[in-house]
Amino acid sequence: MGIISFNARLQRLADQQPDAVAITCGEASVTRAELQRRAGNLAMWLAERGVRERQMVTIAAPNSIDWFIAYCAAWRLGAVPQPISSRLPQREIDAIMELANPSAVVGVPEGSIEGRVCVPMGFRAPSA
Repeated sequence: MGIISFNARLQRLADQQPDAVAITCGEASVTRAELQRRAGNLAMWLAERGVRERQMVTIAAPNSIDWFIAYCAAWRLGAVPQPISSRLPQREIDAIMELANPSAVVGVPEGSIEGRVCVPMGFRAPSA
C-alpha cells in the first residue's frame, strides 16, 4: 500500500463501515460517516470565509469530538491545525495570534478575536 493522506484513510473507513463508531468522548459518539460529513461541512464553511492551504487554524477547543472535527476540517483544506490549551489567559492567546497569524480559531466565541474567523464550541456548519 502506498502513502495515503489521513483524510483519504478516514474516508475509506467511512465507506467500508459508515455506521461504525469513529470517536467517543464521554457520553457522546459519532460514526465514521458523521465524522466525515461534519468535517467536510466545517472545511467548506471555513474555505468560504477565506481559510486556505498552508494557513494556520488555531484549535482552542478542549478534548472533544469538536476538537477532532476541527482537525479533520483543517487537514481537508491543507491548512495547519495548531493546538492550544482552551484554558489560556487572553494575553497568551493574543500573543499566539500575533505570532502564528492563524486565519481561523476554533473553540472561541464568534467575533472574540478581531480579524479572525472564530468558531464557537458546539458550532455545526451547514450542509455543504
